[in-house]
Amino acid sequence: SAKFDGGTVLQCDALWHIYGLTQLPQGKLPFYLGAGGGIGFAGSVVVFEARGVAGADYFFDQKDLPLDIYLQVVPAIWFGSGGSSPIQVYADLGARWWF
Repeated sequence: SAKFDGGTVLQCDALWHIYGLTQLPQGKLPFYLGAGGGIGFAGSVVVFEARGVAGADYFFDQKDLPLDIYLQVVPAIWFGSGGSSPIQVYADLGARWWF
């Protein structure tokens, strides 16, 4: 099976935000769904990832602070020359700066 224990990973996701489910006095908190992929490099090992994404994204007031904070759950499968991995599920907490 494909195995990737470390190295460099590049990932890209397309996200579809769902607005209007929450009302906040400041900022916005949409939920989102998405799909994407990735590629991982570790020495001579190259693996590819297919992934889904589901999460929530808090947007601060974009004029004063063009930043968001997100929490997401990602089910993923890695593919390499040895086959594929079982489905792995992990969580991400992060931030994005908008420019």
